[in-house]
Amino acid sequence: MDSKDSNKLAIEVMNIILSNVNNQAILQGFRGRARSLIDSLLEDFFSTFGFIIAKAEIHSEESREILLKLNFLDMERVKMALEDVNNLGKEKAGYLLYLIVILYFLTKTEIISEKDIVNMAICNKTTMDIYERIYENSVVIQNLIRRYLIAVKNLATGLIGEE
Repeated sequence: MDSKDSNKLAIEVMNIILSNVNNQAILQGFRGRARSLIDSLLEDFFSTFGFIIAKAEIHSEESREILLKLNFLDMERVKMALEDVNNLGKEKAGYLLYLIVILYFLTKTEIISEKDIVNMAICNKTTMDIYERIYENSVVIQNLIRRYLIAVKNLATGLIGEE
């Protein structure tokens, strides 16, 4: 994936977030995650991805419902999912939005599918297969996602005000 494609995906995902999340505190929490987690993701993608999943509490009822609504092929569903993010606490929502940024990249690059996101949210028997696939591809993901995460960080820093 070249830098042009990475930047295009970053612009798309930031547009989706900024168009649907109207809670400034949550956006600031997301901005903080975009700035603080990039180095860890680029150094050890898999471990940091697991940390983000834990902090986003994807198996809590609220986060699970948001991920179940999330379908990047249907922007109405994405809009509904992100509107629900407005009702979460700042920290949890910030991590969940950053997780959504990562999931957007992973689905657009076909590393995971829309169905995989559902399986991760409901934690069924295929969940570990998904994590194993992400682990096995983590070095490739680190290389592919670099420009994308830098663009997301720069856009978040430039477009979302500080606390």
